[in-house]
Amino acid sequence: MDVLGTTELITKFNFEEAVSWHYDGGLLYSCNKKELLKSKHLIYAHISGGQVKYIGITKGSLRRRMYQYSNPGKSQATNLRINKNITKELLEGKDVYTFIRVQEDKDQLYFNNMVLVPSLEVIESLLINNFETELWNKRS
Repeated sequence: MDVLGTTELITKFNFEEAVSWHYDGGLLYSCNKKELLKSKHLIYAHISGGQVKYIGITKGSLRRRMYQYSNPGKSQATNLRINKNITKELLEGKDVYTFIRVQEDKDQLYFNNMVLVPSLEVIESLLINNFETELWNKRS
């Protein structure tokens, strides 16, 4: 896989804008297509200032995942970190959006007469590890 940039992520992998973020004393989000909030099993990317900053997956609904970022629990390290990063970007005057990609049937790979469907975790890892800029994702 070639090194990816924001434009390639959106066009080659069919990501679509779903959420815009705002700060009004706390982190808030709005969705331009309410039906997307019910989407499950998807990959999402937080984009700030035109650059991908974070790539993640959700097995629950998009609504639940975005709520967790806007209202993180005290012990939710990832949610706290992403909340802080999105808030910082917004306070610096940058626009922050979340783009999503629902897993598709064409995500199948063919190998020795078998059809393999990579998991969301595999696709997420491939995207994160082949991105051109440093992301907010922690790599172990």
